[in-house]
Amino acid sequence: MKKERWVICGDQHCPWHDETVHAAFQRFLKKFKPDGFIINGDFLDVYSLSRHLNGAQDLEMADKQMINIEKEITPANDVLDDYDFYLPKDCKKVFLYGNHEDRVRRWAANGNNAVLGGFLSPKRLLSLERRGYQVIEDYPSGYVEIGSLQIAHGSKSSMNASKGILDEYRHSVANNHTHTSQITYVGGIGTKQIGICIGCMCDMNSQGMKYAKNTGRWVHSWLIVTVEGKRFWPELVLGYDKRFFYGGEEI
Repeated sequence: MKKERWVICGDQHCPWHDETVHAAFQRFLKKFKPDGFIINGDFLDVYSLSRHLNGAQDLEMADKQMINIEKEITPANDVLDDYDFYLPKDCKKVFLYGNHEDRVRRWAANGNNAVLGGFLSPKRLLSLERRGYQVIEDYPSGYVEIGSLQIAHGSKSSMNASKGILDEYRHSVANNHTHTSQITYVGGIGTKQIGICIGCMCDMNSQGMKYAKNTGRWVHSWLIVTVEGKRFWPELVLGYDKRFFYGGEEI
């Protein structure tokens, strides 16, 4: 049976993605050439619509310009262009919404904002269908399955989230959302399951991440999954000081 190699990433939080991590990830994609590629939510930050904002002063960037949707979407499309450049032309691509993409739906549900909800759709603004992505907009219940591993953005962010998602899904599952890298295995008679927290690719010290109370546990990483039928073999590629190693060599 043919094996497929998938790469799963998420939590870039564009435009607050980490440029050094992004450069390393491009080098990795160029070398790895995956059969499948999944962006597992919170690729966008949608900072302009955040409930954490306390007023216009929070929209002012270091260069005194005001951030808006256009200033968020333009660099996000640049990042997708970079991915598209290095991904094989026949690569299967999936884009799942996370809670940050879901900000648009929640914002549009408020009063007269609904008139702009479709216009601000991440699927439209990022040209995801034109780029060849299967788009899963149903957060938090949306997921895709590769082998017998479910990939979903997730909604838990506890200290032991990898165990928590196993308790929630009752199925082998990989989430983003927590910005941490964790793995929990459970086994029983005739069954083995794994819960994986994949990590993040955002700039932890950026303006957009200032809301977080504790970023000390956050880890830059992405996930490789080799799939053969319903069987799968996961491998986290972990960053330390924004340096990554794969196959014994620095990326």
